[in-house]
Amino acid sequence: MISFGKITAFTVSLIIIFIAFAFFVLFLVNVSVETDFQEISTNQVKKEVEISSNFYGIPYINASNEEDLFFAAGYSQASLRLWQMDYYRRLAGGRLSEIFGKETVKIDKFMRCFDIESIAQSNYKSISGKSKTIIDAYSRGVNYYIEKNHSGLSFEFNALNYKPGKWQPYHSLMIGKFLTFELSLSIWADITFGEIFDKLGSEKVKLFLPNENYNNVIYKVSSKQTDNKKNISFYNQELFDIKSKLGIGGSSSGSNCWTFRNTDSTGLSNSIMANDAHLLLGSPARWMQMRLKSPEIDVIGMTLPGIPLILSGRNRNIAWGITNIMVDGFDYFIEKLDKKQENYYTNDSSLSKLIYVLDTITISGGTPEIYYKRKTANSYLISDFHILSDSKQFLNFESKDKSKRFQERNSLSFKWIGNYNDDDIYSLYKINKSGNFEDFKDAVRHWSSPGLNFHYSDKSGNIGVISAGFIPLRNTSCNPNLPNPAWKKEYSWKGTAKLSDSIFSVYNPPEKFLATANNKLSFRNDIFISDHWEPDSRVMRISELLTESVVFTNRDAQYLQNDFLSLYAKEIISICLPVLKTYNNLLTDEEKDNIKLLQDWDFIISRASVNASFYTMFYENLVKNTFFDELGSRIYKQYSFISSLPTRKIMSLLKLPDSELFDIQGTKNVENKEFIIFKSYRDALVQFNDYFGKIPLANRTYGKMHTLTLEHPLSKSKFLKPAVTLGPFETGGNNTTINNGEWNLTNPYKQVIGASMRIICDMNSNFVYTSLPGGISGDPMHPNYSDQLQIWLNGGYVKLPFSNAKNSEGFKTMLRFTPD
Repeated sequence: MISFGKITAFTVSLIIIFIAFAFFVLFLVNVSVETDFQEISTNQVKKEVEISSNFYGIPYINASNEEDLFFAAGYSQASLRLWQMDYYRRLAGGRLSEIFGKETVKIDKFMRCFDIESIAQSNYKSISGKSKTIIDAYSRGVNYYIEKNHSGLSFEFNALNYKPGKWQPYHSLMIGKFLTFELSLSIWADITFGEIFDKLGSEKVKLFLPNENYNNVIYKVSSKQTDNKKNISFYNQELFDIKSKLGIGGSSSGSNCWTFRNTDSTGLSNSIMANDAHLLLGSPARWMQMRLKSPEIDVIGMTLPGIPLILSGRNRNIAWGITNIMVDGFDYFIEKLDKKQENYYTNDSSLSKLIYVLDTITISGGTPEIYYKRKTANSYLISDFHILSDSKQFLNFESKDKSKRFQERNSLSFKWIGNYNDDDIYSLYKINKSGNFEDFKDAVRHWSSPGLNFHYSDKSGNIGVISAGFIPLRNTSCNPNLPNPAWKKEYSWKGTAKLSDSIFSVYNPPEKFLATANNKLSFRNDIFISDHWEPDSRVMRISELLTESVVFTNRDAQYLQNDFLSLYAKEIISICLPVLKTYNNLLTDEEKDNIKLLQDWDFIISRASVNASFYTMFYENLVKNTFFDELGSRIYKQYSFISSLPTRKIMSLLKLPDSELFDIQGTKNVENKEFIIFKSYRDALVQFNDYFGKIPLANRTYGKMHTLTLEHPLSKSKFLKPAVTLGPFETGGNNTTINNGEWNLTNPYKQVIGASMRIICDMNSNFVYTSLPGGISGDPMHPNYSDQLQIWLNGGYVKLPFSNAKNSEGFKTMLRFTPD
């Protein structure tokens, strides 16, 4: 029999364990949460610096000189986003395995092929003295925060049981280079096109390319695979897996930006700038709001943690925003290795020796991996990213000339615009301080990558846009969409050009607005920018609404940024609906009734729309029935992953009388466009009923199927997932609406891309309007981690004064640095 004393002792033990666990959780949760005013005396500042914040924790930094200002900016960003900053410098430099263990080794090897850390270190040596002063001061601020809070860092450091290393000045340059990597769609697209070339041949691949006017490259990749040789298909699957693990779950990494000139009855003008950037949505939010003020600089807006200046925002005189130009700045090259001397490769008709670089990956909880990276004149061999020091893995190769067919072992190198540097920090600094368009134009000259459209507006009503950044200059035979032979000079790059030195700029056009939304930049034939444009439906919708506006207010801008009407869907339905009506006699009664969902639709893809649900399934089947049979399951997955490709291509095909892609492979009949439209409609209705089951039609809304879950890099942990993950939330939109709600065709209907930030600057107002899909803090346990999320989801904004925080309601001083 158990005694009463033993029961009491057991109960007391449980209580003690529970209390201890509660204290542990409380410690884990609250170590980094500062809520009280701090005053810090330090020799790191020359004069007093104050950091104030509002209810949302948004920092307003006021300093007496620039060095103190950027020191405080570093300290402030570290206090809010240190782990995120550490995560992205590790991701860019291939050092995730130091904290996550062996599961990220492949990611580290892949990222080290780009050599971003070395590029940033080299770039730091070449930048201006002003840029060095800025990021040196910023780094001192980050490191001072780490030093002062070594035992009180954010949740993730405790969960992963490590401490951050020092922030080096060049780490801020790495953050910028990773953004260039993230916006380089050709890393994923070109190898997919190479595989389609391999599978379908030189003529049919043209049907899938975004631009059919380029000559096909002279090689053909063999589809044969042996134990020691892997074809391009293998690398494609590996790249897809890596891309998913990198957290790049979608491909329309773009943005909207427009400026509008208002003129009052007296003839006086002012302007409004509105900007929203489309990136992968997750937690913490990618962007953060910040105000910087000193005698030399006075600016407010959006920046990326790790960057000490404002990327999109305003100062006293001007406002600016950015959109992705979609520069095609990456090409693969097939390296021909010598049959008899496998450590040599052909380089412009002569043999060159491969360079072997020894590298080591430190692995948390495991033995370091020591391996070799092979290098040609172009780059490291990116096709080796998945192996450990195995020089036997090559790409099969066949010549186009069938009479002289041969196979040789080859590998993939690359050229990338991210290798080229200018002085982006100096460019941002000069933009932040610009007082007029001439200042702005001079500032943009120093921008290198990623290629961006820089929009301009000012308090006098002037508006403009300048396209800036490096683009590759390809030799005549170089195909930007397919891997090229590295040993033939005519297929190589012959250099680079700067867009800001060309005619890609507009100032005060006759129209009262300027807008870009990742649409085609120019129809010039002498300079190739890209084939990876987004469909023009977003920019057309923006232009449509701005053209109708006589006076445009910040409230109008808010409505426009949250617009869900798809001109793309309207055009799709205008083509397909007549076909369905033509064959109305072949439809069942249910199918006839269901046509009303397309016929009576207003083309608004809102979360409350039933029509949008059915259209989405119809569109999904339309794309799949057109491309899947030619490509097969895996290649279709790769092709549709780059969402702009099938989105643009299906529209262009539907506008043709017919296409061989509409013929379904393996059938006796020859199917045509009308058959595919009809079949897709029927397939969609079956899918619609299967997906929603017994749910009444009125409740089959788009939001029930299209949801957003904001995942943290630690969301993979079952224990931590509930604490760090936000959602799911019902959302509207797709990749053709201004309010972007991109989902992937191979993973319907989970939203992956959206407005990673929104900002509106009215130069006739003392306020800016912003919102984030999360909050200013990167600590999942901080009250400001997700407090802007519901505002963002519902199309709202945080109103920020462009004034001294001390005189603004809701602001209070949180931190003061005084000289020691």
